[in-house]
Amino acid sequence: MNIWRHSVGRESLYRTSVSKLERGPDCAICPVRDHSLCLGLEPHELPRIAEKTTVLHGGAGEILFFEGDRAQHFFTLREGVIRLVRAFPDGRRSIVGFLHGGDFLGGSFGAGDYPVTAEAVTRIEYCRIAVGDLKELTNEFPALDQRLLTMSANRMQAAQDHIVLLSRKTAVEKVAAFLCASREWAGGADEFELPMSRTDIADYLGLTIETVSRVLTKLVESRAIGLRDARHITIKDYRELKVVAQPEAMSLDC
Repeated sequence: MNIWRHSVGRESLYRTSVSKLERGPDCAICPVRDHSLCLGLEPHELPRIAEKTTVLHGGAGEILFFEGDRAQHFFTLREGVIRLVRAFPDGRRSIVGFLHGGDFLGGSFGAGDYPVTAEAVTRIEYCRIAVGDLKELTNEFPALDQRLLTMSANRMQAAQDHIVLLSRKTAVEKVAAFLCASREWAGGADEFELPMSRTDIADYLGLTIETVSRVLTKLVESRAIGLRDARHITIKDYRELKVVAQPEAMSLDC
């Protein structure tokens, strides 16, 4: 366990939301059911999930849990964006992931602590279920257990991809790859707004803010993208952006 996870005064680094609305989930009309943990469950099984689950709302800056806290809950993000943060003793941070609607996060079935801090980037709506309750439900519903394994495997693959991005990609390749991923998060739209700041992007890609800004300018000059302002992106040449993001894949196709 990292000794700085429980550093005194860490809560002052975050602005938490003071307003939450708690209610039972409307699983039958859940906006993310087709790609969330509940995918594959039969309609008559959903009320059992709802019995154990609470829906909560929070604003930007809302903390779901802190790095090093006892892992007591699992969460499904219904709406909004969450960043997963690792802290360093000198005050630096690394963003290890961004989560979007349908993503699943939280504790484990064994004794353990949360390895990251989960903080809302935007307004969020999410489902929360206790670790023990989810364990009970996975024993009751094999489809839920299988879905949990699938989502865990997908998260592991995403973590491996992020390691490759950080260790082997150039700055231009990193930013291009991030924009390609952002396009997917936006449902394939060629125009979208980035919910996170350039500081967030830099901390996710292992770059400085200045480098991120310089690379974005370079991509604008190459006509791969357009920038209406700091956060509004227009993908003008998606194929070119993919070539920049994955030159190794394009060379293999030739």
